[in-house]
Amino acid sequence: PVPRKQYVAIKFLNGALHVVLATCFALLLAPAAVYAMMLLSGKVTIAGSGAAFAAVVAASGRATIWCSLTALMVFTASALVSALMPRFWLAATVSLVLLTLFGLFSGDFFDIPFPTGEPLSVSANISSQWITISRALKPAELADFAHWQALPLCTAALITVVFCLATALLYDSKELK
Repeated sequence: PVPRKQYVAIKFLNGALHVVLATCFALLLAPAAVYAMMLLSGKVTIAGSGAAFAAVVAASGRATIWCSLTALMVFTASALVSALMPRFWLAATVSLVLLTLFGLFSGDFFDIPFPTGEPLSVSANISSQWITISRALKPAELADFAHWQALPLCTAALITVVFCLATALLYDSKELK
């Protein structure tokens, strides 16, 4: 038997690891898969496109930190809600509502900083051309994409720790009853 506190810590670490791995996998696999398809088409070469691919992977790596911390914060908030509300359907509904409110009212505090410049629009259609992108990012814009800012990153990490501790305390108090 595992002590209650250790069990909660193991569950948190397991869930956090899966959330972060899924986020990293999603953000880093897409550029690599697209690049591999471009190379397989024979219309680009590694010598001619290697620097551009390195810039895309660097931007994806920076975005991975932002997105992983945000996903981790949402994961711990959902765990806290599920500790407060034992019914899974109610906890899931409240978590979705809180996530929606967070998206609506957090403003641009947790947004990935996007380089300013010419407008860029992406639209999806159900037709012969599925995705329309108005223009490509310039190398300078790509290099400026998703640079880390200390205050939002530290705030997300702090919120994650607070949610973890609150959830652990809730589970600990449930054990005493």
